[in-house]
Amino acid sequence: MENKKKAIEALNAIRQLPKVNSIINKYEPFRITSSSNYPTLPPIIKLADECIGSAGEIVTVSGVQKSGKSAFLNTCMVASLSQNKLDSVPPEISVEYCNGKAILHIDTEQPKPKHLRNLKNIAMRIGQTELPENFHSYNVKSMERREVQELLEKICPELISKYGGIHMIILDGAADLINDVNDADASNELVKLLMKIADEYKALILAVVHKNPNDGKVRGHLGSELLRKQDAGVAMKKTDTYCYLVAEDLRNGGSHLVPQLKFEFDKYLGYHVCTGLHEGEYKPTKADKLKGLAIHLFKLTTELSYTDLCKAIMNHTNTGMPNAKAKCRDLVNGGLIQKLENLNYALV
Repeated sequence: MENKKKAIEALNAIRQLPKVNSIINKYEPFRITSSSNYPTLPPIIKLADECIGSAGEIVTVSGVQKSGKSAFLNTCMVASLSQNKLDSVPPEISVEYCNGKAILHIDTEQPKPKHLRNLKNIAMRIGQTELPENFHSYNVKSMERREVQELLEKICPELISKYGGIHMIILDGAADLINDVNDADASNELVKLLMKIADEYKALILAVVHKNPNDGKVRGHLGSELLRKQDAGVAMKKTDTYCYLVAEDLRNGGSHLVPQLKFEFDKYLGYHVCTGLHEGEYKPTKADKLKGLAIHLFKLTTELSYTDLCKAIMNHTNTGMPNAKAKCRDLVNGGLIQKLENLNYALV
């Protein structure tokens, strides 16, 4: 009798195996192993050599009302549309050229005449009378909120098909895609959609969120959820006479190494121009930047070969091999990294 009972138990256990395997097989595409191949995606926006956002990531751009968020957004769009260095783009802001890929701009707040003036200014800043065809800008102020979500979700596959990729998505007014920023379910659903779009299409998303003027915190559950899921966050702050840029949370760089650029509205030009640094701001020294670079290079490993070290420097600084070798020498001479007996390099 006892043997029969054990046999039945063994048979039942065997019958359960296909169910276990089916679950394993079902979620196999989501499994990450040490041999998985996920190449590092290139940085799209850098501030003073610190990575702000790469392909497939979400960056929040926050600030109170009328704090000059468009100054940063418009500068990024201008820089992404030109292969040349432009006088209207400060040298501290580096944006990867779109190279024909789509740029999607969705504005939920501006009146159409002001929206049009902004676009004409962007075209003028890149030396053109018309914006290129791959730049898609939509004014959705009169749309229903759910309809804006549908636009965002459904237009991306067509942009991929037409232009071979999406370089950047600028969502100027994330809160206007849901009815209530304090609705946890709606907020979570929207953030999940943004993460899905960024990951699936390898597009950098710049999402604008507003801050409360009284306490400086982002508004509602939506703002909090975006901060939790963002890859980086920058904020625009304002004084009585100008606004300035602050890097608040960088996963792939050092916030303290990013200069607080000052922007002032030029009535003659019709847009915000960078006029220097925020008063009283500490400007990082070369030693500070080298220290930040060293920490970044060895964040995920304890040792690197010379070749891998140079490749990592090239990837982070978006420069060539000669510059990487020079940086390597500076890191060694500065006492930040050392050459080991096995000829690899490590932090001091």
